[in-house]
Amino acid sequence: MPMSLTKAQLVKKISSEILATLLSIFTAELAKGESISIRGFGKFYTINQTARKIKHPSTGQLILSNQKKIIKFKYFKSLRKELNDFEFYLEEFERQNKIILRQLFDIIESAEDYVEEEYEAD
Repeated sequence: MPMSLTKAQLVKKISSEILATLLSIFTAELAKGESISIRGFGKFYTINQTARKIKHPSTGQLILSNQKKIIKFKYFKSLRKELNDFEFYLEEFERQNKIILRQLFDIIESAEDYVEEEYEAD
């Protein structure tokens, strides 16, 4: 008997398969030395790090490291601008919330004073 999936389960399954496929394509392209650009986000690319002398952490002996590929990422200016704008909007949002909270506390304090005055008058 076939198992029926809910809409949420189906979406999760399909999105997981898409993500796995994209990651395998990215990995294959980077392994070939190609770069991957995602418009509005950034660029992934590889560089070859040459073999170099390094100090072994436990023995202190100098050894030659292997040559290897390193993945680098360079973000696009549009992403940096968006992130910085987001920080600005977040700070502005927090500032506005502080003002609103201050006003609410003033209203509550005024209401408490009014209730106390009415209570003392009786």
